[in-house]
Amino acid sequence: MFHRLVFYFLMYMSKHIGGPRLAKKIVLIGLKSQIFFPPKRVNPKLKTKFLGKTLKTPLGLSSEFDRDGKYFDLLSPLGITFGELGSYTLLADSAKERSTFLLSHKAIHTQSSSTPNPGIGKGTQILAARRHLSAVVGASLISFGSGGEEYKSSSTAIYGYGNDYHQMATRVAPYVDYVSVNLSHPSMSLAQMLSDETTLMPILLDIKGALYLSAPLAPPKLTVKVPYDLSDLEVKLISNTCQKAGVDAIIVAGPADAARQMRSLFKRKKRNMFADDSFVTGAPLKKDVLALVKRFYLETRGRMDIVAAGGIFTAQDAYEAIEMGASCVQLNSVLLYKGPDAVLKMIKNLGTLLDKKDQTVASLRGTKADLEAFIAEEAKKDSYNKKDIFVD
Repeated sequence: MFHRLVFYFLMYMSKHIGGPRLAKKIVLIGLKSQIFFPPKRVNPKLKTKFLGKTLKTPLGLSSEFDRDGKYFDLLSPLGITFGELGSYTLLADSAKERSTFLLSHKAIHTQSSSTPNPGIGKGTQILAARRHLSAVVGASLISFGSGGEEYKSSSTAIYGYGNDYHQMATRVAPYVDYVSVNLSHPSMSLAQMLSDETTLMPILLDIKGALYLSAPLAPPKLTVKVPYDLSDLEVKLISNTCQKAGVDAIIVAGPADAARQMRSLFKRKKRNMFADDSFVTGAPLKKDVLALVKRFYLETRGRMDIVAAGGIFTAQDAYEAIEMGASCVQLNSVLLYKGPDAVLKMIKNLGTLLDKKDQTVASLRGTKADLEAFIAEEAKKDSYNKKDIFVD
């Protein structure tokens, strides 16, 4: 008990003095000191299907929290059943991380987009060392278009992205269960990536081919991570393209440009925290993330796994995300505010909510998305378009 009191005192102090970087280090110390124990019982109603595998809980770890697997190893026994490490780029980046708590009562903090990462070379070694985990392990990949002669003849202006993704996917394929193509990073030229179907489709197909060639006996699944601040047109484009390309899941993450979208939350102070390469994470993202989860669930007709990866702080948040169509949720900021206990409490309380409603994760999924009504409405539109006659 004493050690836990010391741990939470340090967590409290980190939010007022040291910031998220110190809070994350304290979380690691707490995990290594073994003051948190695995749950004695996990409610069987928490089981969910993700990428064709059955997970004991729908809780995963966001790639923004853990680049080198230090936390994943220790959180996995507590109930984290999946997550991607990274995000990795083709080349190592030694930039200093800049991350700050903002409006702690609303659970918001900013992170720099240029947090240091070891590059795909070191990343491959990290992933290879995590093959012992029973959790489903993925690799989050970011391309900045640093090369790629193969794509220069393409009609698009993004030939470099495809080459980067191809090289990285080839290297990590033997060591991961899935690969996440990260389109949610604020430094990505998202407008170029999503300009039309012919832009994104060849890249996804090329990555999928690279995964099959590098691990032909057990090719990793392919997922796409998108920001929540997408237009309706972009949602339709991504949904259709991902289904045609055989993508296995869509991860709805933080915003691509939160600096512009969320500035209204900070009218009085701390405007200077919003640099062009920074983004916001925390509880206020939940509403928009869940709205986009629902839209992707409807557009894919519930046939594709959807992951909610923003603003999940409580079991009620996770419950609402599943209602909207999520198969799983990923945790990030809540670990900085509440520590590893957040995982244990979420498992217990989510099980209690499911018991009260006499639901399982599988039966709860999409119950508030109104899929049947959406399909009926789309059918009317298709029928109208087919009957439409144009006369010169």
